[in-house]
Amino acid sequence: MASTKYKTMLANRMEQEFSRWQTQQHVQERDVYRFLHTMKGTAGTIGLMDLSVFSGNQLEFYSEDSTALVPLQTLTALMETFTAFFTSDEPVLAAAVSSSDNAAPKESFVLVIDADANFAAAVKETLEAQGVSVVIALDGKKGLEFFNTLLPQMVIVDRNLPDADGFDLVTQIHEAAKTRFLPIAVISADDRIESRIQAMEIGATDFIAKPVDMDFLTAYVRNRLRSQDAISQGTLYDGLTAAAQIIHEKDEKELKRNLNIIIVDDDSLVRKLITKQFAGWKPEEFDLHIAEYPEGASFVESDWYKPEENYMILLDGVMPKMDGLEVLNHVRSRYPHDNIIISMLTSRNNEADIVLALKSGADDYIVKPFYAQEVVARVQRLTKRMFK
Repeated sequence: MASTKYKTMLANRMEQEFSRWQTQQHVQERDVYRFLHTMKGTAGTIGLMDLSVFSGNQLEFYSEDSTALVPLQTLTALMETFTAFFTSDEPVLAAAVSSSDNAAPKESFVLVIDADANFAAAVKETLEAQGVSVVIALDGKKGLEFFNTLLPQMVIVDRNLPDADGFDLVTQIHEAAKTRFLPIAVISADDRIESRIQAMEIGATDFIAKPVDMDFLTAYVRNRLRSQDAISQGTLYDGLTAAAQIIHEKDEKELKRNLNIIIVDDDSLVRKLITKQFAGWKPEEFDLHIAEYPEGASFVESDWYKPEENYMILLDGVMPKMDGLEVLNHVRSRYPHDNIIISMLTSRNNEADIVLALKSGADDYIVKPFYAQEVVARVQRLTKRMFK
């Protein structure tokens, strides 16, 4: 079975790391952190959820940046516990990504357009914990671009944006989507009755006042998505035609026919799983190429970029030598944005990390463990705009 294969690969990686530790009297604390980070994400991805949870709990005792030396004897119990996960007779849980029979749940997709990165990150983390995919835009221009290309099932728009009036944005989105039912929620700290009435008049389906209770928001979003799904089942709708009604500026340029998927992750098993899933994607409108890099430094030092081609970079957050955020900043400061999409792919799962990634130029953020099918689906959505 594929799950046994991937479990064996992960066990081999663990044994190699432990063998390296055992040649030393001390291990750097950040090396222990990186090992636990890898085990948390990869174990969960291949279905070893107990091991993933255990690894995540252990992460709390170590620092990612500390160079302090941890005596090897203090790690003995930890190493024995990890080894027991692979030597016990308990069955391996069904792998989320290793078998095509275990399809990802039907994707519900929400676009959040809000300049408050902390709030948007909190919404993303809350909804994705409930199985709802979220993409964030921090300004109106990016929001329209994402709406035009990603075709979300629901849009949440803040009234105050740095480059546009949220109400103007709602008007454009409502006009573009008028042939279908699209829930559009205006969210604002200004909850005067005049603002609520205006939101309804321009096409919003709801008005939500800040501060927002996340339990309420989760229930509200799921309710609207159920309604949207029920209505869309009985409606013939050409999403691409409707989305194309949005009026926005777009530079005319030669159509680029290559899409390069670049996977930068120090975990060879994660790279293998994702590459395997992309092997089943056979797009007709462009040629697909996949490249793998074992860590950030080797990627940025390579001759990877050609201006006439398109790129989707899947970037792990925690890597030796050069971490994901450093790579993200390097790429965004040296290369154009229009033909490079970057998604962070990491076990980091807190609001501060998401905010930092978005502000640094990430287009999306996927938390491990994940469905590899979900990664492919999100890449397919995010790269649509490159070939319109």
